Amino acid sequence: MQFFPPKSSAPETRDYKLQIEFGDTADPSVVVGQGVTATRTGTGAYLLTFGENPGQFMGWSTALATETPGNVAGFSVERGPYSAATTFTLSFIVYDRSGSATDLDEGDFLDATISFAATSVELGG
Repeated sequence: MQFFPPKSSAPETRDYKLQIEFGDTADPSVVVGQGVTATRTGTGAYLLTFGENPGQFMGWSTALATETPGNVAGFSVERGPYSAATTFTLSFIVYDRSGSATDLDEGDFLDATISFAATSVELGG
């Protein structure tokens, strides 16, 4: 397979690839990802903490996955604000089919690409 340098409309972008496995009411486990920890802060509520400042937050892309077919069908993930002040955290909530915040089971996963820019950028037109 050939890989090519990425191109981006923002300078010096960095993508953090992350996969966490949920554990009912326990803190999720980071399966893939460097320098990131995941904690459960309430029902369906989670916090990602970066070990160092990854840069200016640009956005994220996520997918829920499961070892049990249909277990997360119709579920959604809502991202909260990124805190860049001193904590370098990103919060999110998982909602079930009815729109209620819910904890996910062991064997359920969140796959995410979280993008940052190494330098401050203005993306407005």
